[in-house]
Amino acid sequence: MSVECFLIPPYLLRSLATADDLSDHAKELAQQALSHFERVAAAHVELLRLQKAAIHSNLEGPGPGGRKDPGKPKPKPKPESIPAALREVYDMANSESESALPGKLVRKEGDGEMGGESSDEAVNAVFDNVGRVLAMFQDKFDWIGIDDNGNSKDDGPNPKDDDIPDDDVPNDEPPKDEPPKDGIPKDDIPKDDIPKDDGNPEDPGDSLPKDPGDSLPEDPGDNIPKSGGTAIVSSVHFGKEYENAYWDPRRRQFVFGDGGEFLGNFTSAVDVIGHELTHGVTEHVCPLAYMGMSGALNEHISDVFGIMAKQIEEDETAEKADWLIGEACIMPGVKGTALRSMKAPGTAYDDPRFGKDPQPDHFDDYVPMFEDMGGVHIYSGIPNKAFWLVATKLGGYTWEKAGQI
Repeated sequence: MSVECFLIPPYLLRSLATADDLSDHAKELAQQALSHFERVAAAHVELLRLQKAAIHSNLEGPGPGGRKDPGKPKPKPKPESIPAALREVYDMANSESESALPGKLVRKEGDGEMGGESSDEAVNAVFDNVGRVLAMFQDKFDWIGIDDNGNSKDDGPNPKDDDIPDDDVPNDEPPKDEPPKDGIPKDDIPKDDIPKDDGNPEDPGDSLPKDPGDSLPEDPGDNIPKSGGTAIVSSVHFGKEYENAYWDPRRRQFVFGDGGEFLGNFTSAVDVIGHELTHGVTEHVCPLAYMGMSGALNEHISDVFGIMAKQIEEDETAEKADWLIGEACIMPGVKGTALRSMKAPGTAYDDPRFGKDPQPDHFDDYVPMFEDMGGVHIYSGIPNKAFWLVATKLGGYTWEKAGQI
């Protein structure tokens, strides 16, 4: 099962949407991005519950021990060759309609009509940064590309996330030791760190259609034109001043908003592009359920490859790097340095409009929560800090040592 993976977490957007000293326009922009996240999250939770019910039904069905005999798994066809990745950039022209994705093709790989530089800065930025990240995967990690079946260069296993652990699927009621609906961690983390979630954790799907997939095409991937290799599809100018970027696994593409007063520069930051592109890699190579700690590991892996792309671009060793993710996304005037700090989780920002960075750096501070899909952007700080410790202990270039583990 797949779900959109967003760069900007909901608690940060909620802080902006409810800040007292912001203009109505700034609040509306934050609320727009927050509502999009909440729709996706509620649909995902509902589908996880349906899947969990189906798994339990299968266990109680006919067959030895009450389990249905699944039969022999079909062998996965091995491709003769892995196609190289081809970059394609589309323009959404500020449309907010997801059904219109990917938009109008404006630049693609090759020497043809759309192979040269565009007059649109965002188009060129995402095209170039996707190229840098792909070069990192190819040159530093020996990956040529990923085909439509999810095969990487070595044709390694491609596990599916059908067997999602029960612990990562929210039950009809939160566990007794789970915080109340505001999703705030235990008492030793200040309540202001994570803005309140006004939704009802017992039934997050009430605000959605009964079938969360109604708003999607039957096969969203059909919207993406096929090319000679694997298309790395990016759409820019999604929505009007949309303050987020995300990986859409169902459409197999990346989506970037232009940003607003406080958040932006999503296409120009190579660490952001590396982060989002890695969600696509994770989806194919080791799909981690985007919920709870498995979702936090998903975010962590994206941060690791995002920070390595940035360190390669700046030719920095682990010791000299700042280990900041999304540094370019924080607009001037905000009391903060980045979206996240891998070196010092919880210190990236502290602003009355943003709130305080709520990331912990140790598992002692982990408490299950409903907010942020179970804290995927919050608890990624724990493995992020662990990776920083390993990288700086080993020293040298991260992509040559710690990144190869």
